[in-house]
Amino acid sequence: MSKRMIQKKRTRQLLLDSAKKLSVSRGFLAISTAEIAKTAGVAHGTLFAHFPTRDELIIAILDNELDIVSDRLYRVIAAESDFRNTLSAYLDYIASEEDFFAVICRELPLYDGILRRKILFRQSTIQERFIEVLQNDIDNNGWTACTASAVVQMIFGAINNWLSMKTALAGNDSVVAKIKPLLMRITDELLHPASCGGVYPTPVPEMPIAIF
Repeated sequence: MSKRMIQKKRTRQLLLDSAKKLSVSRGFLAISTAEIAKTAGVAHGTLFAHFPTRDELIIAILDNELDIVSDRLYRVIAAESDFRNTLSAYLDYIASEEDFFAVICRELPLYDGILRRKILFRQSTIQERFIEVLQNDIDNNGWTACTASAVVQMIFGAINNWLSMKTALAGNDSVVAKIKPLLMRITDELLHPASCGGVYPTPVPEMPIAIF
């Protein structure tokens, strides 16, 4: 790789890191491309050479994060296909980048339609992996209480809902750490209600379309 290409790659990553840092503290909708360029220490026009629009910058940051999620999930699944372990590893990663994902969940309704669809499409690939893993568990254990898709949709919808209200529910603490035990327990009860006397858990309130 030439020196020019190496520098171009470094500049692109610097812009991504700067935009992510600013978004975590203030949200994407509150920051301008000029602020991002200034934080990165590059000319405003340089930012547009890499990302023609702010939406493309948001998608690039999200793609970086979801690549990490996918890689971790594949490694967890390869080592252990148990759904609970996979869900636990996923929640731990979301918790490690909680402020970033909380911004996306909170602002999603305010993004334009094209950006929302791009975000949902990327999230759907993660959700499909969960359905595959859970279906394998259902087949192996003979669980029939709920379908894999219904359980995964409930889980992801709940995560999205709680993340979008992180400040109200947890303040500066981790909302994922707060709800992880509850979410794991509800998941167990949905899959095999016989373990709780054949009674389903208290229904989770209706959730919006899952994001992460």
